[in-house]
Amino acid sequence: MAETTRIEGVDLYPEVGARLQEALGFHASYEQTGPPSWLCGGTVKRGLGPITEVGYNAMHNRLGHPMPNTGAKTARQLS
Repeated sequence: MAETTRIEGVDLYPEVGARLQEALGFHASYEQTGPPSWLCGGTVKRGLGPITEVGYNAMHNRLGHPMPNTGAKTARQLS
């Protein structure tokens, strides 16, 4: 949604970017390692799919924010 609105002339990244960065990193890390026991009793359904690519491109490549977990997940998806 943030990327679509940016293309249409309304930049939401200053408002939602930090939260998007943290959410993608949070989910990407548990996609790779599995969840901790405190998160949903340690059982979550994995499978983010390709959704990290747009957020990673915007937040890391264009805006320069560090996103190591999301970057690793995105790179694996693209290879």
